[in-house]
Amino acid sequence: MTLGEMIKTYTEEYSMTEFIKDAGISRAYAYLLIANKNKGGSPIVPTIEMIQKVSKGLHKDFDEVFNELDYDFVVKINSGGKKINDKERPEIKRLISLARKCDPEDLKIIILLLEKLSKK
Repeated sequence: MTLGEMIKTYTEEYSMTEFIKDAGISRAYAYLLIANKNKGGSPIVPTIEMIQKVSKGLHKDFDEVFNELDYDFVVKINSGGKKINDKERPEIKRLISLARKCDPEDLKIIILLLEKLSKK
């Protein structure tokens, strides 16, 4: 599922105005997410921060939204960062697959471990 599909489902029951206010994103960007295309026609590549904003607008936990996303999507770590495509990095695909099988408490432990490892 894409962020756009989640937004579209949410706005079938609640208003788009409510979603964009709660998410803190523009109406134009919300519609780009729904279309899953940038202005130039290329697929949307959301940042982690954007997924967090969408989660807030959907009134869902970030982990819940992230786990509902298609496993073969591309995410920007930050707006100026390098794109990470799990098709190019099979270890990321495996990590996501394994994470989906964990309960939320185990995921918190895994996240803390990865944060510690990334600071080395």
